[in-house]
Amino acid sequence: MNRIERNKFNYFVFVIVKATLFPAIVKKYNIKCTNKKEARKIKGPAILLPNHISYFDPVIVNGFLKKRVHYVISDSNLRTKMGRFIFSLAGVIPKTKAIPDSTTVRTIHRLLSKNKIIGIFPEGRQSWDGQTHDVFFSTVKMVKLFKVPVIVPLIRGGYLSKPRWSPHNRKGRVEIEYKTILEREQIKKLTTDQIYELLKKELYNNDYDFAVANNLHFKSDKGAEYIESFLYFCPNCKALSSLKSEGNRVNCCKCESVFEWKDQGYLVNNEKVLKLTDLFDQQNETTKAFLENITEEKEIFTDKEVNIEIGEKLSTENKIFKGDVTLTKKEIVIETKMQEPSQIKIPITDMEGVQVFLSSGVEFYVGNLLYCFTFDNPRISGLKYLGFIKELEPISCELT
Repeated sequence: MNRIERNKFNYFVFVIVKATLFPAIVKKYNIKCTNKKEARKIKGPAILLPNHISYFDPVIVNGFLKKRVHYVISDSNLRTKMGRFIFSLAGVIPKTKAIPDSTTVRTIHRLLSKNKIIGIFPEGRQSWDGQTHDVFFSTVKMVKLFKVPVIVPLIRGGYLSKPRWSPHNRKGRVEIEYKTILEREQIKKLTTDQIYELLKKELYNNDYDFAVANNLHFKSDKGAEYIESFLYFCPNCKALSSLKSEGNRVNCCKCESVFEWKDQGYLVNNEKVLKLTDLFDQQNETTKAFLENITEEKEIFTDKEVNIEIGEKLSTENKIFKGDVTLTKKEIVIETKMQEPSQIKIPITDMEGVQVFLSSGVEFYVGNLLYCFTFDNPRISGLKYLGFIKELEPISCELT
């Protein structure tokens, strides 16, 4: 039997999580559901399409429902034996980001035919700046294909409670509201483009706006720490990898600019408010401009002593070693003294499914081989790999 269909055992795990982990998260992050009665009425077959702003979104979304949700998740969560064991109990549906997967579609169809609830994060990745970003059009196609009710659980405040780039929690307030945006008959009548526009509208959230509108504060004495894993350019001088954070301050070692983190989710520099959403857009433009001044042979950056893993998709017996990783406009070069060959060159045009997992890990495929980079130093930005490669070879990457 397919492991995601071992309903009896999975349901037992679901009950345990709801009785223990979910109440702890609700208390820790001050989570409120604005329409509990409606949430408890949700049943399958249905597709839930939540926005994705924190690591604990799946638990929050399912916690207020009577029925359990089968989530479509990135297969990067199944790289270890422990991860594979835990997520198999949760009845998840693994999917490789940014790579088409017909097996996922067939599994969803099978579960919906058994009146199950499917959970898909249509953005395909957790937000870096606290607002909802573009969605994968493949999700819209699935909505049109299956023609089951579509519900958007909209989460607000989750990002500022624990930003993707930070290891530190902050307590403010998190709200979730469940809204049915499409019924079967509506899906039949609407085009995929119309469904896409509706989904973008209903999914939109900006945690900064939420905090300001409700006068919420997400306090932390380490609010800015490791924000350089997100902001890999200085907002002022545009120097690459020049920021260093400590406490609620961020300093640029190149131009000596100082930025102060505020507990409503923004930075201040010389009394100027800098929203992370604006800084993210600015960083994407800076990335483009930076590449215009780089020749094909010149390195864009090099990271030293990177943890490198190479192997099959879900194998737990991959090669793991340390090496230096250099990105140029045409390839990634791995230099190592720990194995043969000592140098590996990977053309960017050969890479597929480039993504950042967790806060800073980087992974991509070359044929059937999976490459993973992780960093011992949490200040190193994995996002910069995605930012540059997205400009050089957009089709290879997940959305940012």
